[in-house]
Amino acid sequence: TVGRGLEHFDLRSGEVTHYRHSQQAGSLPDDRVHALLIDRQGSLWVGTWAGLSRRVPGSDRFEPVFSSDGSVDLGGRLVDALLQASDGRIWVGTQQGDLAIIDPASGHGVLVEHTHDAANQGAVSSLVEAPGGRIWVGRSSGIEIRELADGRLLQRLQHDLRKRMSLAGNEVTALIRDHSGLIWVGGFGVGLQRHDPNNRSIWLRGADPQPDGPFSEADVRSVSQLDNGEIWAATHQGGVAVMDSQLRVTGAVWPRNRRPADLAAQGARPSLPPVRIEAIAQGGDGSVWLGADSELYQFSRDRRQLRIVAHGGGPTRRLLAGGDGSLWVATQGGVYCLRPGAAEVVRIDQADGNELRADINALAEAADGSVWVGGATGLFRVAA
Repeated sequence: TVGRGLEHFDLRSGEVTHYRHSQQAGSLPDDRVHALLIDRQGSLWVGTWAGLSRRVPGSDRFEPVFSSDGSVDLGGRLVDALLQASDGRIWVGTQQGDLAIIDPASGHGVLVEHTHDAANQGAVSSLVEAPGGRIWVGRSSGIEIRELADGRLLQRLQHDLRKRMSLAGNEVTALIRDHSGLIWVGGFGVGLQRHDPNNRSIWLRGADPQPDGPFSEADVRSVSQLDNGEIWAATHQGGVAVMDSQLRVTGAVWPRNRRPADLAAQGARPSLPPVRIEAIAQGGDGSVWLGADSELYQFSRDRRQLRIVAHGGGPTRRLLAGGDGSLWVATQGGVYCLRPGAAEVVRIDQADGNELRADINALAEAADGSVWVGGATGLFRVAA
């Protein structure tokens, strides 16, 4: 209760025991109780206006846990939410917006979030564990998804008019995971929403509204993620849009099919018609290869154009960076390879015919270094 302490009702005897705050050692720390949890060892955890306390089985004493009068724990904080996670630790949320994780064996805790501005951070009202080692934190400002192991923030879910499947409102007051694994969300202005953690949906990244932007058309010819996390997406209009992990455009690469003095490709669109890129691959040295019609463009990791290498195969279909530093090129007219240190691309032919001169659409490297080639006339293996 809020103001009358804690009451225990014995189902067998029908008796009610009252627990109140008093000057006696081991009493309830505050009569305003907002959260209760019974852990797997049978201990009762109590969240009050004076922090967090625990009553172990067989004892009538309430001991403060991570709740002294200091400024680096839950002392004096209003505890609103409690959860025992699958790893046994206790997650604690406060009305002030704090979030703590406590080891029940030692009583030691860590503040994942500690704030003096609940209006900005959002009061924590509810906690639930989702599959995959994720903790959902319900706040007055939406939902946070955090890593179970260390409490690291992974994602924020908030109301967004542009997304039909977003939260209906931000003031979340209740989170429950039912027996089937579904997560239910309730709150002021939220109504009741349901989430299935087993869903495996696809988010569509549409074209940008700017007509002259690098992603003004969403017709992607090839896409690849670099070792620095950037995502390079080649579009039908030519050039390559550079994106971050959230698919936000951060720059562009415009290959020059005329050789400027320094071969430097800046973010500005070239005056000449842009080169249409059909394939992308990053080599072991970090450089990025872009395949176009009968040409390969090599770029540094920082988007500087380094060189142009011609091949005679017509439109490039696929690129494969081999483990030995070779670049394999699948084209409309066959398979080519640029060996490490070589200046020219050479055609790869089978000894018994011209099968590898037909449309080639797939390349894959095996563990032994051999390359498998898929084309219009079948599947072939090129020995290492």
